[in-house]
Order: sequence, then structure tokens, then C-alpha cells
Amino acid sequence: MINHYFKVALRLIKRSFLFSSIHILGFVWGMAAAFLIYLWVIDEFTFEDHNPDAGRIFRVIEANCSESGEVTENPYTSKLLADAFRKEFPQVEEATYLGNVDMTSLRSGDKFLSLNWMRVDTAFFDVFHFPVVEGDPGRLKSGFNHIVLSEALAKKFFGNEPAVGKEVMYNRGMDGESVLRIVGVVKVPRKSHIQFDAIVGQSFFDKIDVNIVRMSSLWDVRDAMVYVKMRPGTSVSDSDRVRMSRILSKHTHTERLLRFQPLRDIHLKTDFADISVKNHGSMASIYLFIILAVLIIFMGAFNFTTLSTARAALRYKEIGVRKVTGAKRKTLIVQFLSESLVQAFISLILALALTELLLPVFNRIMDKDITLQASWSVLVYVVLGIIGVGCLSGSYPAFYLSAVNPLIAFKGGQKNGKKGGLIRGLLCVQFVIAITLLLCTGIVFKQLNYLQNKDLGLEKENVVSIYTGLWYNVDGFKQEILKNPNVRSVSMGAEITDYLEGDKSQGDVLRWTDERGETDSLRMMCIWADGDFVNTFGLKLLKGEGLKADGGAYFSGTYDFPVIINEAARKAMKVADPIGMEISGGFGVGTNKKRIVGVVQDFNFQSLRQKIKPAYLMYSPECLGEYTYQNSSGT
Repeated sequence: MINHYFKVALRLIKRSFLFSSIHILGFVWGMAAAFLIYLWVIDEFTFEDHNPDAGRIFRVIEANCSESGEVTENPYTSKLLADAFRKEFPQVEEATYLGNVDMTSLRSGDKFLSLNWMRVDTAFFDVFHFPVVEGDPGRLKSGFNHIVLSEALAKKFFGNEPAVGKEVMYNRGMDGESVLRIVGVVKVPRKSHIQFDAIVGQSFFDKIDVNIVRMSSLWDVRDAMVYVKMRPGTSVSDSDRVRMSRILSKHTHTERLLRFQPLRDIHLKTDFADISVKNHGSMASIYLFIILAVLIIFMGAFNFTTLSTARAALRYKEIGVRKVTGAKRKTLIVQFLSESLVQAFISLILALALTELLLPVFNRIMDKDITLQASWSVLVYVVLGIIGVGCLSGSYPAFYLSAVNPLIAFKGGQKNGKKGGLIRGLLCVQFVIAITLLLCTGIVFKQLNYLQNKDLGLEKENVVSIYTGLWYNVDGFKQEILKNPNVRSVSMGAEITDYLEGDKSQGDVLRWTDERGETDSLRMMCIWADGDFVNTFGLKLLKGEGLKADGGAYFSGTYDFPVIINEAARKAMKVADPIGMEISGGFGVGTNKKRIVGVVQDFNFQSLRQKIKPAYLMYSPECLGEYTYQNSSGT
């Protein structure tokens, strides 16, 4: 009997192929879109799942309260907390810290590579799990010059050859090179908030730089993210949090508050400026996409039901013939429902196939590596949903038309408004959803057009930034780059690309004496630059001159830093002509004085959502680790 109903359903599809294709494909595309969104949402919720102890790992967040009562949170705090937590809290199984993510360059033979590396303490791999490709990452603690590479970096250096046991050279500038021995290679999962090319122990930096040793002993230095791994069956209680906060307050002599962020919350539930993580997600985006998926699947289901109901009106005579030949109402109900269910399940199979077909394109757009997989519980819900849609779409012919008198059926059915009211209701809901989606699409296109055509105040076409780590012999390096006929100009600088990538640094407080002899101050963002920076980025100089750096004077320790401020800074300073003014504060050497030599037109160096902040461009040799060149032909 089931086989008979299946054949009848297929015969119906074949008989009205065009109508059935429209009927089914609309539902197929809707389900495929919903499946893709579902896979993306699940992917977002499964960050950090590669850590078997993710539920016991917490990141320490330092909260500071300003005089105005505003609370700001920062993932960077004192690295000394890790050792204190290990010693003073028995419920803490292990603690570790992760230093700043820094750009550097390593050499193996004649191959140089720029990369991101991190400095960690010896317990890092006791807290976090990264799939081991080769060697033993735990050996990082057995030697100060040991290094662990990511699988991607190891392949760039050595191809398919073993990397463990080999050496790479770290360029220390004018201090020469240091040898690093590879002890392990790990795979860095995409769904980890910790992304790196290499990991080196803190002891290595302590050995090569006495200043780092001194800073490592200071509680006031916030240059690391601290993590704690609690023992099984324990958690961070409110009393523990208070006691842990007191440790930091005691050593810094200021009131400090700490909170502990679960590892799995870092990706989606970080609601403060966190420049340490580049692959942040957003719960707002999750909710938005879930709503979008629901609207799409509802619209597809309503369209499927509407077309099924409309087509049923053409089958009055068929119903009359079946009744005259002895068909019972129960038989007709089963037939109509089975036809709708067969079409619904055909739609499901086609939707799954379409989803698999679209996944590679979807992954490229969303920068993911999602595969089509689901748990049995999810499949049960999907099947139940398909059964529900199939029953709903077949309910009108099954329960209403099957009850029609044969004589009325032969005349083309009753002229009442029951069917029309149902179809009009479904169409109304469908049009509301469609119009809503069209409006949202229009808003998205408007935003994209704004982003593509917004005048940022700086040159963005044919401009390439590359980290080199160089801050010595810069002029010679620039001249080599300029030998390329396609390169128009070269500049050494830093920070601006960090700001554009989401760095939300609060900037430096600079002070000056106004015309009345009173001291005033202003917080400004610092952008490291050299003399060619303004020209390379196409900034418009409104007053004064560009930067003319003198490295010799700089290293004498009495350097009067030349700086260029933007128009926002000039307006905030309330000075008509700031050229020649002296300001102090922020970063510097020796007397730490700065002299304003120019004013540039405002340019966007942060999110377009933010108002352009006061900023200054300053020369500092050791900060010029990134070079930017402008291409003349786009090659």
C-alpha cells in the first residue's frame, strides 16, 4: 500500500513537472539556506572544543573603575598572578600566562619568514591542548631556547621534512642572532582564540634582554593574559575572586578587581575591547542569523503549503471519480497526506545535496572549514519538521476536499471562501517575510556601498604593508625596495594597520602649556611613522612640514621628537596654529619632549563607527618594524 501511494505521488509530480519543480525547489532553497546558517551557528558555538578541559579553564579579566564610575575591562594583567594563584589556591590545578602576540622574523638557512609568535610560561601546554603533529611541546620547559612551531609554519620552513631537532635563527637587530631549537610542532585549530605561528618560553626573552627581566618582576606591568585551570569538581567562587583580587591590589597598592571568564565564552561573549583575539564572534550575529534562518524556512514552508493548497483545487473531479468508484474518505486522506509527505522528503534530500554543493563556496565566504554533519537529535527534529510541513501542506485536500459531496465535486467544488481565506492568509505571511528580507538586503547593500566608497582620508589602493622587524639600516632597505620600477614610495611605520584591524588602544595623555601659562592635557592616539609616511599614505598636510627623523640625535637621549598631529587634535587643543608648540608625555627617550611640526587632515584609522580621535604621528626608530609601499600600477 505504501508503495502504491509513493508511485501515485511520483506520477503526480511527473504529470505537472513544471508546477512541481517550482513547488519543490522553492522549499529546497529555503531549507538549504537554513541548513547553512545552522551549520555556521553550531560552528560558532563549538569554539575551544578541542580543549578537553575547556570547562575548567578561565581567563583572568582585570576590571578598573574610573573616577566617574565607568568600569573598563582588560584581558591583560600582571603575569605574576599565575605563580601566585598556583601557590596560594589549592583548587587551582595549574595557571599560565600568554604574553603579547608579536610580529617577528625567523631564519632557517637562507629562508626568512615573518610570523606571529607568543611568549608563554612553562605551564602553557599543561593548561591548553593543541594536537601534536611532531615532537613533544612539553619540552618547551626543559630549555630556555626551545621553540614550538605551528604545523603551517613548519611546512613553510621545511616542507614535508621533520622539523623537530632543527634550528631557526631569531634576528635581534644590532645584537646579532640567537639560536632556537625546535622541540615540537602542533596544529593550531581554527576554533581557538589563541592563534600563533610559534611559541617561545619567557625564559628565552629573560636571557637576551635584561630590561625584560626587570619588567617581569613588576606587578604594575600588564603585558600578559593569565589563565587558571581549576581542579575537577571546583570552580571560582565569589570568595575566591575577592581573595585573588586582593593579591593584585596588595602588590600594586591600588584597588583592583578581577573576574574569571570561562574559556568557551571568549569567542562569543567578550563585550569589551579585546585586541588580543582576532577571531571574535558575536552573540548579536548569532541571534540575527537564527532569526534569518527561521524567516527563510517559514517562507519556504508557507510557499510549499500555498502551492499545494492552490493545486488541490484542480483535483475536485478526481475526488468525485474516486468517491463514485467506492473510495472512502479515510483512503483519500491517507493518499493526499502521503503525496505531500513524499514531496516534502524529496525536497529534504535535494536540500541536503544542495547544501553539500554550496558548502565550499560558503566556507570561502565565511572563512570556515565546515562539513555537513549533524547529531541524531538534530536529524530527528529535521524529520519531524518535514513531517509537519508535509502534513500541513496536505491538510486542505486531505481533510476538506475529501469531505466534499461527489456531485459538488463534479461541478468544480463549492463556491465558498474557505480555500481562498487560507491561501490569502498564507500569502500575506509570505509577503510580509519577503518584504522584510528585501528591506534588510537593501540596508546591507547600502552599508557595503558606503564602506566601498567612503573617503578614508588616506590612500588605500595599491598600498601593501609587510612586517619586517627592521629598525636599523632602514634607509638602505628602503632604497632596495625603490629599485623596483612598480614601487612609487616606501615608508617605515607601525600601529596604523593594528588600529585598522581593531586595536582599541586608549592612546597617550600629552600635556602642554597654553598661552596663559596653564597646563592642559589631551589623550591622543600614537602612530609611529617616518619621513615618507605622509606621502605613502596620501595624507594631506594642512600646515607645517613632514617628519624629518634624525637617528643620531635620537640615540643621544636628548631628542626633541618631531610630531605631526591631525586636525581633530588641533581642534581639541583649541589652538589655531600649533606649529612649534612643545608637548610632553606618552612614549619617548631622554627628556621625552615633542615638538609639533605639522598638521594633517583627519583620516580614518579606526572603525567607521567611531568618531576620528585626536592622533599624532611620531618618529621612533625601534618602533618602525613594518614597511608600507605604494604600487604605481597595481601589480
